[in-house]
Amino acid sequence: MTDDEKASARAILTATDSASKEQFNEIKKLTGLTKQGYVEIVEKTYLQNSYYANYRTENAGIIVPDESAVKTKIDEEYALVKHVLISKPEEGEEVSVEDKKAKAEEVLAKAVSGEDFDSLVKEYGEDPGMDSAPAGYLITKSGSTLDGQSTMVAEFTKGSFAVGVNEVNTQLVESEYGWHIIKRCEIDSQSDDYTTVKDNVENMIMSEMFSEYLDTFKNEIKVVIKENIINKMKIKY
Repeated sequence: MTDDEKASARAILTATDSASKEQFNEIKKLTGLTKQGYVEIVEKTYLQNSYYANYRTENAGIIVPDESAVKTKIDEEYALVKHVLISKPEEGEEVSVEDKKAKAEEVLAKAVSGEDFDSLVKEYGEDPGMDSAPAGYLITKSGSTLDGQSTMVAEFTKGSFAVGVNEVNTQLVESEYGWHIIKRCEIDSQSDDYTTVKDNVENMIMSEMFSEYLDTFKNEIKVVIKENIINKMKIKY
């Protein structure tokens, strides 16, 4: 570890500010760790990160994933989607749920038949967010946007990942907001968003490859379980 890392790990021992004390007290309450035990975990974390960084440098040609693996992972983890939202009628609105759903089914039929999706969004869409995101919403498998500022409803997220790139979901997707006609689009490879997504995915794959590398050590470790010590432990709930 560097001197700065050592100092950072040991800072908890001499911390006087209330935020640091509160943070450690919460950790102690949850885990029973002493301050020294906490320091040792932080030190090991620094060492692990340092080892990983060194391993990546020395094995750059080995653990860097190929383009096909990155592309596959991007499609698994991210989706760029546009949608036409037909909102459910609000209280007092002079239109029935049945009429609204029928309209959504009409738009879906047009989208599936190959009509220009952007034109459908412009003509029928009732989501004002599509005006500020004309390229579509870039979301993760959990439904959060790339910047982490918003999260899509579960039905919308599921419907977005249910189809391949450049495909229209042939099913109406219903949520609390209404009916969604969804098209999954291709992420522009020249955009800043694609660069962010690509970096995230490459790091994700390399981390998985590094974990597999560490697993080779686990097979060589002899584990001895001391039942006499375990049986003396008392767990409080």
